[in-house]
Amino acid sequence: MLSAVKLDNNFHLVKRLLKEQGQKNVESLVKYILPPIIALIVIVSMILLMLRRWKLNRQVPQSEIISFHLAWRRISYRELQEATNDFSETNILGSGSFGLVYKGTLSDGLNVAVKVCNLQSE
Repeated sequence: MLSAVKLDNNFHLVKRLLKEQGQKNVESLVKYILPPIIALIVIVSMILLMLRRWKLNRQVPQSEIISFHLAWRRISYRELQEATNDFSETNILGSGSFGLVYKGTLSDGLNVAVKVCNLQSE
C-alpha cells in the first residue's frame, strides 16, 4: 500500500512538472517567437502597400499612350491585301509550320509583317 501511495505522489509530481514546463514553453513562445513573426508580417505588408501606392501614382508618359493606341489599331483584311500586293510571292519574308509571313506597307507608310495561318496544318 505504501508503494502505491508513493507511486501516486510521483505521478502527480511528474504531471505538475510537465504542466509547469508546458507553461514555460508557451511563455517563451509568446515572448520570443511571436513578436518577430508579427513584426515581419507588418514590415512585409507595409512594403507591399508602398509598392502598390507607388505603382498607382506613377504617371504614364504621353508618348507611351500614343504608341499604345498606334500598336493596337484595327486593320482591315482589305488594307492588308493592298499592303502586301494581294499577298504576292515577292513579298514573302518566310514560312513556318503554321503558314507564310508577308511584308507590306500600310497606307500611312507603316511597315508591317503579316502572318497568314495555314488552317490545313496540324
